[in-house]
Amino acid sequence: CKCIINLLSEDENHCIKNLNTGKPEFLHELFDLYLQGLDKKVFIVNGYLSRFTFNNIVSVALKKEKYDWTNQFIEEYGKSLNRNKRSSIIGYNKAKLHYTQKQYQEAMYLLLQTHFDEPLIHLDGRRMLLKMYFELGEYDALEALFDSFRVYLGRKKLLGYHKENYLNIIQYTKQILNIPKRDKEAIGKIKKQIQLEKVLTEKEWLLKMLEQ
Repeated sequence: CKCIINLLSEDENHCIKNLNTGKPEFLHELFDLYLQGLDKKVFIVNGYLSRFTFNNIVSVALKKEKYDWTNQFIEEYGKSLNRNKRSSIIGYNKAKLHYTQKQYQEAMYLLLQTHFDEPLIHLDGRRMLLKMYFELGEYDALEALFDSFRVYLGRKKLLGYHKENYLNIIQYTKQILNIPKRDKEAIGKIKKQIQLEKVLTEKEWLLKMLEQ
């Protein structure tokens, strides 16, 4: 069993490394690895499934648009999560499932009702809220989120490049929100800034919102 786990871990790291360097063809291979691991029950250790593995499996399945499969996975394997983290991890991943399907009301409800004690999950939840508020035109809620988001980032000292990334997302979303209508010069200027920004995971979404 340990040999299988080690082999899967090596293959998983290989696939993730290639995905992170812009090779989307490895997504299918990574999903197949997770299916193999679940089938052989190698991810369950001492009766529990790691929340990191759980989150990774959901993320990969959603990228492959396996929505029904993802829902079934959350329902079935959520019971194998550590009880202390179970509620927040299930809530977070269900919100991601609804968000990916553009079921924004359901996603927002879960994100606002669930307490996330892990900073990176908390930040990702706020990222989803920011995008949904913007796309739905809920600008009062968005402005309030900008403020609370900045305060949270200011309190957390060990976020590394994540802090810069999220501050950039806030900054450019706010700039797009405040562009005068049909100001082509301002639109062009912000577009260039976004394209040149080195630490910005939401470039594609921001450029899409800018075009709209």
